[in-house]
Amino acid sequence: MTGSLTLVIDRRTAAVRLDGGALRVDLPDGGFRRAPLALLEQVVVHGPVPVSSDVWRALAGRGIGAVLLPGRSCGKAAFVGAGLSAFAHWRIRQYAAFFSPQRHLEMARRVLILKLSAHAKRAASPPMAARGAEEVLHRAIGAAAAAQSPNALRGVEGAAAAHWFVILAECVPPPWRFSARTRRPPRDPVNALLSLGYTLALGTVRSEVLVQGLDPALGFLHVPAPARESFVLDALEPLRAGVDGFVMDVLAQFEPADFTTTRAEGCRLRKTARGRFYTAWAQSCQNGFGGLFGDTLPTDEPQSYDEEEPAGASLAAACRASVGALRRALPAAAPPETPQCSA
Repeated sequence: MTGSLTLVIDRRTAAVRLDGGALRVDLPDGGFRRAPLALLEQVVVHGPVPVSSDVWRALAGRGIGAVLLPGRSCGKAAFVGAGLSAFAHWRIRQYAAFFSPQRHLEMARRVLILKLSAHAKRAASPPMAARGAEEVLHRAIGAAAAAQSPNALRGVEGAAAAHWFVILAECVPPPWRFSARTRRPPRDPVNALLSLGYTLALGTVRSEVLVQGLDPALGFLHVPAPARESFVLDALEPLRAGVDGFVMDVLAQFEPADFTTTRAEGCRLRKTARGRFYTAWAQSCQNGFGGLFGDTLPTDEPQSYDEEEPAGASLAAACRASVGALRRALPAAAPPETPQCSA
């Protein structure tokens, strides 16, 4: 199990290399900082920072995920971590579920109900309580239970998400304005913080998907597509409500001058304000975004790894619970015909 610290490298002129059992970050003024690998949970790099190749191998070997965020451009984030594990039997079960229409539907439904349950719990708490979102989400859970195809489930998800963001917009305090979810690029500060939060959470989820031996690309609610890790997105869905709640809480720490907006890059958090975001993010990750996931992600079934924390204890524990809930739902039987290899 990895540690609990997030290392954020946000200076172009810094350089990162391996120094024994730690990462050494050499600073442009001649100083340096050391971060013991045993304490790290995630590494976040902004822009073109020189990183020694043995750093990536050391992080992958310890299961520490890295998120590489673009600098001034509005390109996609990249994720660095270990490759697929040797537990092929879990991926065989995943493939069997994917190619079985009934199992595929059941898996997609499980993803969506986990997501809607987490959102309903958030909707029952201030500032969203008494705005009607909880009732709509419970109706959506009923619709998901009755849906007869993955496309029908995606329709339920889309309608619920649209209503969710309408209610979220009503809760955004002044001077902020938020009317709809926009991405690539985000068009306002709320969307900028949502995108950054989702990206960081996605890195933690991706690491857990690999640790548990599953194929990150073969999703159920999310259609597999080139350059998209659809199963990682599936496992992220139950965690989005926590990120949304975090953004609502952290807005009070910022002001409009902390953001910059251009037509090409959209809205971005200024470098001078990122420290506040990452400090608040680390604190929220440790308490599981206020314990949101404690009773929305099932953890009562046995795992094939040591589970030392309840689901709500931290973001990492919630990610383990989310991926584990989907893995346990996979069919136990292998596909009817298993290809035979000849020498």
